[in-house]
Amino acid sequence: MFSTRTLSTAAALVALLSACAGGPPALPPAARDPQWVDTEPADFPWASAENVAGARYARVGDNELTRAMERLRAAPIVALSKQQLDADFPATAAILADSERYHLVRGFSDPTGVAYSLRYADGRLSLYHTEMGPCATLVRSAFIVAIDGPVREIYGGCSGAM
Repeated sequence: MFSTRTLSTAAALVALLSACAGGPPALPPAARDPQWVDTEPADFPWASAENVAGARYARVGDNELTRAMERLRAAPIVALSKQQLDADFPATAAILADSERYHLVRGFSDPTGVAYSLRYADGRLSLYHTEMGPCATLVRSAFIVAIDGPVREIYGGCSGAM
């Protein structure tokens, strides 16, 4: 009924999807830059972490990136009030959901900067650029995240799949 090839392909796909859903993404060497963002530690609560909805974060655009990078020079996370967000990052603020807390954080992007996966648990934020295939050239980037809880640690990189 099913060929051996079909079954082996299905088994490989199930294993791949299980690995993607159950643990942190594998990072290519290019994504490991502890001077900018640490990679996710083994004890990150991956299984219990919540996905951050797309309306709750935004990559800082090129027109506001210089200001963001200046603020992130000394620290990977900078708390922002609503007033600071609106005054210093109006373009980014316009696309974010309302929150009690905003955080400017370090992250990675590639030149397209289109797909990301964020997970949050107990003050720890995991932010990965996601794309199909091997990760392209990564560039340091900045994001604003609207999370009502504190962000004390940030981890990131690139998660290339398949």
